[in-house]
Amino acid sequence: MPEEVCDVCGSTNIKEIKCKLICQNCGTILRSCADLGAITPSIEVNRNGSPRY
Repeated sequence: MPEEVCDVCGSTNIKEIKCKLICQNCGTILRSCADLGAITPSIEVNRNGSPRY
């Protein structure tokens, strides 16, 4: 899978938080929960935003 790139600022610093793909550089929500369910498996995160393995 190719690395995600922010449509707004071009950053590749993208993080999945609470089933949303969010650019850590500018804060743009790139994909919502519904979008992510169709393309990637969900990653659970704890309340600090860190992934749970």
